[in-house]
Parts: sequence; structure tokens; C-alpha cells
Amino acid sequence: GGTPSLQSAEQMARVLDACRQAFDFQPRELTLEANPGTLSAEQLVGLRAAGFNRLSLGVQGFEAALLARLQRIHSPQEVELACSWARQAGFDNLSLDLIYGLPGQSTAGWRDTLQRALQLNPQHLSCYQLTVEPNTHLEVQLRRGELELPSESTLEKMEHILRRDLKQAGFQRYEVSNWSQPGFHSRHNLWYWKDRPYLGLGCGSTGFIQGWRIRRLLHPHAYQQALARGASPIAVAERRDAEGALRDHLMMGLRTRWGVNLASLR
Repeated sequence: GGTPSLQSAEQMARVLDACRQAFDFQPRELTLEANPGTLSAEQLVGLRAAGFNRLSLGVQGFEAALLARLQRIHSPQEVELACSWARQAGFDNLSLDLIYGLPGQSTAGWRDTLQRALQLNPQHLSCYQLTVEPNTHLEVQLRRGELELPSESTLEKMEHILRRDLKQAGFQRYEVSNWSQPGFHSRHNLWYWKDRPYLGLGCGSTGFIQGWRIRRLLHPHAYQQALARGASPIAVAERRDAEGALRDHLMMGLRTRWGVNLASLR
């Protein structure tokens, strides 16, 4: 997670080697998140050779003006190039992240974005409605009236276009924001939504182990300093109580097409 594509393929290979040495590590799916503007053909060949077999690209959109508004560093052409390089490197499981409901986005623009994404033949699509985080540059622009979000009726039309076009293309909606071709569900995301334990390693990572929610130090220097002096890099650890377990299990189960497992809930 994060933007590991900023690292070299050799650095990422060392991370995987460390995991293999420390754990019983034989994953069926090994996903790397990547920014299309930080990839090269040579790097992708090295990442595939290291063992990564699934690539998740933070595309967000195919309208240059909207990408600039989101302060993304890549162009639509770089997305297409990154996908081509990934296929040549041997990645046969490709996921694209898209956002709709952006300021200035029209239903026609969103339909074009979906069609351009589908032309790249991805196995998986994550399609998120924009969430405006407080105190971000975008939130300030909206508050000042410099930008305006699409109306609720426009968002409903975008959602309709999303459902119609992806179903026609053979995709199945298996979670609120996630669609895949048959057999290409995101394994690690399904693990979270099933409320299973997972280990988070590295700066700012989160984990859920034996009923504890754990968040590690965010800043790299603080993280390194803690390790250097033999201290724990854990920033926050919270024990989940029964009410929290009930809430989490319901919330995550209701996000998926399989719903809530009542036996597991009990």
C-alpha cells in the first residue's frame, strides 16, 4: 500500500525476501499498489520477477483537467502506457481505481472514463464516489465557492451508468465500491471485509490481531528511531469490545454481496 512504486524493484524484492524469511509466506495473490506516473517498463519486469502477480493502479480518471484538479502527477496517456508495460511484464491481474462525483465532472465524462478503462481490459475495478476530506486543498476550494460538486441527481445518473456499463462488460459487483471479472475478487480486501485478522507492517500501517486494532507510527524518521532504540513502533493499540465487534461485523458484512454470516456474528 501507499505508493511502493516509488521504490525500486530491487528494494521491493528485499521486502518480500524478508517476509519469506519471517513467515510461512506462500501467497496466491501478491498485490502492489502503484501510481501510473511513477512506473517504468524495466521496473515492472523486475517487480513481476520478484513475485508480485497483481497490480493496482491509482488511475482516478481519464480527463486531464480533472486529474490536475486532484493534483495527480500522471496523464491519461501514462495510464495506458503503464497498463501496456504491465501486460508485457507478465501481469495478468490488473486493477484500476476510479473516482466519480468530481467537481466539474459530467455524466458524459464519467461514461467516457469507464469506457477508456474497460478498453484496457482490467480484471478488477474499484470505483469510489468522491469523499472530500476536511482541511484539504479541495475542501478549501469548495468552501470558498471556487469549485462545485455535481448535484445529487447527477451522482445518481453516474451510479446508474456505472452499474449498467460494468454489468454489460461482464463485471460483478461484489462490494459497494468493487467490481471484478469472475474469479478476480481482491483476496486481501475480502479478508478485511470478512473481519479476519491481518498484520500491518511499516510506517502508518494498521493491523487487526487477536481482537486488537493496531496502528504504527506514521513518520518514517520516528519509525526508524523507535526501532534503533529497541522501542515498539506501535502508535495506538485498542482492544475491540463486544459492541465494537458487533458493529464492525455488521458494517463490513453489509458492504459485500454475501452479506452478514449469522453464525460468525453470534
